[in-house]
Amino acid sequence: MNTLSAIKAKYSELADQQLDLDLTRGQPSNEQFDLSNGLLECLDKNDYRDATGLDCRNYPGPIDGLVEARELFAPVLDVRPELMIVANTSSLDLMSRVLNLFCLIGTADRTRAWFEDRPIKFIACCPGYDRHFSLCESLGIEIVPVPFPRDGEAMSEIEKTVKGDRSIKGMWIVPKYSNPGGETLTAEVVEALATMESAAKDFRIFADNAYAVHDLYEQQETLAPMMEIFERHGSEDRLIMFGSTAKITFSAGGLSFMAASERNKKFLLSLFSKQTISWNKLEQLRHVRFLQGYPGGINGLMQQHAKLLRPKFQAVESILSSQLDDSVASWSRPLGGYFISVNTRPGLAKSVVALASNIGVKLTPAGATYPKGRDPDDCNIRLAPTRPALRDVEIATEVLAVCIRLASLNASS
Repeated sequence: MNTLSAIKAKYSELADQQLDLDLTRGQPSNEQFDLSNGLLECLDKNDYRDATGLDCRNYPGPIDGLVEARELFAPVLDVRPELMIVANTSSLDLMSRVLNLFCLIGTADRTRAWFEDRPIKFIACCPGYDRHFSLCESLGIEIVPVPFPRDGEAMSEIEKTVKGDRSIKGMWIVPKYSNPGGETLTAEVVEALATMESAAKDFRIFADNAYAVHDLYEQQETLAPMMEIFERHGSEDRLIMFGSTAKITFSAGGLSFMAASERNKKFLLSLFSKQTISWNKLEQLRHVRFLQGYPGGINGLMQQHAKLLRPKFQAVESILSSQLDDSVASWSRPLGGYFISVNTRPGLAKSVVALASNIGVKLTPAGATYPKGRDPDDCNIRLAPTRPALRDVEIATEVLAVCIRLASLNASS
């Protein structure tokens, strides 16, 4: 079924099904949310004090979060609890707070605000996470695209870029199961990030470790202890790590957290304390009680998530590998995370997304994984198979495969 007429016939057959499917964002399914419904009932009216006896209903409380919450989530970022800050729902909000404060006030080791050194640039791995790009763009920060540093050659390009431009103030990186490629930094690359020379002395790495515990298989990738490595080289002030429970418990009712060096943490807390009296301590207490009581803790809960997600990722791989070959597309085969990265032949991604949309399958817009939505090769498509039902994932992937073949044949004819 590789002739143009045969592919067009299959496309028409799929169009007749009047589909309405959506693979645009990496959201958990309702079945995944149901795993955490115990959160809704783990506190009763007499169960509102933390381990120190603090009444979590009141204003006062530690600005870095409840002690037991910091202890609970420190292993997720692989750091010591004393380096943790546990806050409210959104890690994006935490990242935004830190970035805005650096722009307006400066970093702990340099009081000069970044806005005084305009233009400001951040390097970011591309294809990458669109919200990192849009956050920078909202502040007038230019994104400099670099490839994910999966080897020494890619890392050399990053080192050269950072060393040669003092306007580069920071870097975005999803260190484990990156968005969308599903790659994980090697220990050698983490060492290089910790030791590379930067022209800007107040250079910061924003490590968005959103998928730190989101393994799909028993065989999994391990991220080297980033903070420990940076501390070993005396560059711990360079690294700030972020995470959340958005894809662990409830996306709209969870917690965010971050880890920073002692110096950075002290500096940031002094600023956070002017913005809030404390975070949602009741939600922190709720998560501590629920996750500590869950069989196997956080890892036990994530194994249940994996059981729900694994068949969907396997379905995508099976369908793509049976219907496409290297001449028309390539795709990632992640061991964890929330996405699959698909690359068409150059110049075809927009056509593929449009063809799919025309018959009722919404895909992430072509170009979304690049700054300002501009993929220079027009080839990358991010798949998010997590929320739809398995059968819907299968149908949508079949549509994608047909659209890739149709776009490829149209381009060749």
